Amino acid sequence: MTNPSIADNDPPRRSRARRREAMVNAIATVLGCMALVVMIATVVRVVMVKLWESARVNPDYVQSVYDNDLDRRWSGNTTAQPSLLNEPSQEQSPDKPLPQAEPASPSADDTIPAKPPLVSNVKPPVPPLPSAPSAIQNIESKRLKIEGAVRGFFEAADLDQKLAFARDPQRVRSLMENYYLTHPQDPLEWKNLGWVLPVEEPGFRLGYAQAVFANAEPVSLNIEELEDGTFRVDW
Repeated sequence: MTNPSIADNDPPRRSRARRREAMVNAIATVLGCMALVVMIATVVRVVMVKLWESARVNPDYVQSVYDNDLDRRWSGNTTAQPSLLNEPSQEQSPDKPLPQAEPASPSADDTIPAKPPLVSNVKPPVPPLPSAPSAIQNIESKRLKIEGAVRGFFEAADLDQKLAFARDPQRVRSLMENYYLTHPQDPLEWKNLGWVLPVEEPGFRLGYAQAVFANAEPVSLNIEELEDGTFRVDW
């Protein structure tokens, strides 16, 4: 029986060495990429901080500009100062005193101009606009008119008489015709008007009422108050 030679054990050792070398190279590559990313992020952050600091307004500089602007305001002196170029050039001897200028009398041009009258920016009060209707106001005080409209609607003998008490008759005419053709109604014996309640609806004067009959169950229906004070039934 022959012993294995040393040359037969070399290929497995080389394979393990290659795997270790490949793993080390991969780890080095990952670490290098991470270092590159960290370096790029640091550079970007420094650039952003510098840009942000350069865009900020220095309050001390703004205050100094404001103070300088206050120093350059008009002093209020309207008296013209004499110009040196307009004086005649003459040689004065050291022994001869300089002539004293006579004080000029104040003229109308040297006086401070009067301030113009202030114009008031206060506008006269505007009267409030009338509020849009949202319900029937004081509905209990209008019970008799409401009862007349509701009773006239239910006691009408034909469709035209019902439309005289209906809200928006042109729109509901065809609807009422189709409904009453398939739903004939028995004559109702009017008893009284039950409760009435206002209905909040912006832009309309609406309410809710109950019609009570002697030979049928009560009927609840919507009503509307028109601008002339009359009432219509919402069919």
